[in-house]
Amino acid sequence: MRNASSIVTFEKISAASRRPVPWKNRGGVTREIAVQHSPYADFDWRVSVADVDQPGPFSEFDGVDRIIVVTRGGQMALRHRDTVHRLACWEPFAFAGEDSITAHLPAGPTRDFNLMVRRAYGRGAVYVYHAAQQLAIATGVVFLHCAAGSFSVSAVGDDESPVVLEEGDTLRVDLDARMVFDVRPLAAESTLIDARIEPARPSSR
Repeated sequence: MRNASSIVTFEKISAASRRPVPWKNRGGVTREIAVQHSPYADFDWRVSVADVDQPGPFSEFDGVDRIIVVTRGGQMALRHRDTVHRLACWEPFAFAGEDSITAHLPAGPTRDFNLMVRRAYGRGAVYVYHAAQQLAIATGVVFLHCAAGSFSVSAVGDDESPVVLEEGDTLRVDLDARMVFDVRPLAAESTLIDARIEPARPSSR
């Protein structure tokens, strides 16, 4: 797949290239897929995968919206004050980074995909696909993460060979105009996570 005129950045990020980063609360290690640093804070956004081997509190990030998806293991129980949310595999869960949340692992260790976006920068969204899809994507940054199996990804109308993502690989696309992508699983029980980051629009006066 070539760099079309509406694509600013097009990058395949292999599973092996993910950078280990200690959790903010030092309770574990996350594998960073990509991050946009900010002169005003730790980051504008960050995309990562983390293995959660034991129960404990989430790191707190003021002014950040988070979305996580459990991609391996059993259910994760998230407690916030007097509320417990039982998070099943492949179920996106959004929460505020400043919330005091403790994770419990009733079925043992898990792995999860994480999207964090600073509210002052913009907003994020996460979708999960198990079957072939056509994805209409507008401006912003998109990460297509193969969490299980393998997928092919191609731009509709492009006659170049599709990009093949094996388990753990991620395709990053930066767009300045709307495009449509065709994604197709290449193996049984393949799962793709579609994480989108859209910068806030300047307010008009």
